[in-house]
Amino acid sequence: MNKPVYINILRDFKYYNNLGFHNKYCQYNDIGKIYNSFEEFISNNSCKELFIDPIAICEHIGCFYFLGDRTIITQLKRSPWMAKPNKRKDDWDYYSIPLHGNKVFLENDIADTIISLLKKEILEYIGKRKNIGILLSGGMDSRIAAALLYSINNEEKLNLNIVAITWGTSNSRDVIYAREISKLYKWDFTYFPLTPELLFKNIYITAKLGCEFAPQHLHAMSEIRNMDGIECIIAASFGDSMGRGEYSGVHFSKLGPLTSLLKNHFSIIYGKVYKENISRAKDDIIDYHNIYKRERNYQIYEIERLSHYMRRELNSCMSHVNERIPTYQLFGSPDSYSYIWSLDSKVRGDKIYYFILKSVDKRLLDIPWARTGKKYYGNNLIMDSYNKSNNLYGKWVREELSSDLERLIFNPALERLNIFNITILKYLFNINKNFAKNPDSSRLDQIFLWLASLSILSAKHNLKSAYESRKNMNLNIKGKTKGIAYILYKNLIKGK
Repeated sequence: MNKPVYINILRDFKYYNNLGFHNKYCQYNDIGKIYNSFEEFISNNSCKELFIDPIAICEHIGCFYFLGDRTIITQLKRSPWMAKPNKRKDDWDYYSIPLHGNKVFLENDIADTIISLLKKEILEYIGKRKNIGILLSGGMDSRIAAALLYSINNEEKLNLNIVAITWGTSNSRDVIYAREISKLYKWDFTYFPLTPELLFKNIYITAKLGCEFAPQHLHAMSEIRNMDGIECIIAASFGDSMGRGEYSGVHFSKLGPLTSLLKNHFSIIYGKVYKENISRAKDDIIDYHNIYKRERNYQIYEIERLSHYMRRELNSCMSHVNERIPTYQLFGSPDSYSYIWSLDSKVRGDKIYYFILKSVDKRLLDIPWARTGKKYYGNNLIMDSYNKSNNLYGKWVREELSSDLERLIFNPALERLNIFNITILKYLFNINKNFAKNPDSSRLDQIFLWLASLSILSAKHNLKSAYESRKNMNLNIKGKTKGIAYILYKNLIKGK
């Protein structure tokens, strides 16, 4: 049995107030005992009965990530957002995050300030390291990071050995544009293809990591973390949010409350279980409202997306790489987000990125944006015929991996928890097969992948459930089938 890690606050929580901080794990009521990973907690508690948290399940089926500090295990939580243990290690010290402001400057002046702040960030992260990896795609965030890293290397004469890393299907814009940028900068280029086999492998890895996200979000991170010769990795996953003020395609000024996402999609969870736990799931959101107060709704909702969605889904995936190779998120330092939050919502938008690239390396503006196939902030002409999506996850779930998923999901390890309506799940699983040729991943595909991971975790560690002894709560779905099929079809054709 491994020994628990006792924390060094200065070392282990050095970047606790960064947006990209990799949150630790700890047992309830014992802050001094910190675990660096879910696996570390499991190995130190293998002789104990572990209970699955039905509140976390309600959160994940609704939002596709856990909320607040909750994990899949009732005895375990994540360290809070923007917090570190106090000196006595008996409570949390929360960082006083800056308020949102309403300053208005010209976009090119904003771009100049952001360039300066991001360069400072990069220099802090790489320190004296020489072998640097950068996660590079066809998106705008990573090419901003690439342009700045290239500029710093030349200006400071750092003589860095830079490796551009990407993943995807071979004919996707992400892969082709990343290779083009890498070639322009004369960097080494490492490409990991996404395949059904890798997605299946990620189902098992997700189980080891505590089922914090759907396996498809790991992409090729399990391969990247095993790369040799790289001392740290620079990523820019917060670029859309901090650089352009956008969360999942919605400008932060137009966000709605996170509570609106909490739904029992497709009635997958038994109604009684859902009703008993959903209010406590909402409390996880409200608890953070009380810690980080804001005056206006759009400010509250941006903090929600950062403290829950970005932290619990995106950062949790990146932490898998960070366990072996230090991984840093650009746009994440207090100086950077303090400045960006000080700006009025109307000046946080696409144009800032245009001026950043125009100033740092305008050649990257000639390479189309992977999202559109068009020049960023240019004309409306689509410049390529490459694939917009870098994966075929939807097709692989419904076709290549269908029998494997069916075997993993529909077995006693999941059914005995008495939380999920297996009758509805089987019905939906069979309906889902009819859309096998649609390459887009739907909401339901993500749920099936996650349930497969949860089934593996439950079986391996014999997870207990407070509902195991309850009388069977199976529902009769007769009369609901048409409605479920319609919702499923609508979600699939939209690629949700």
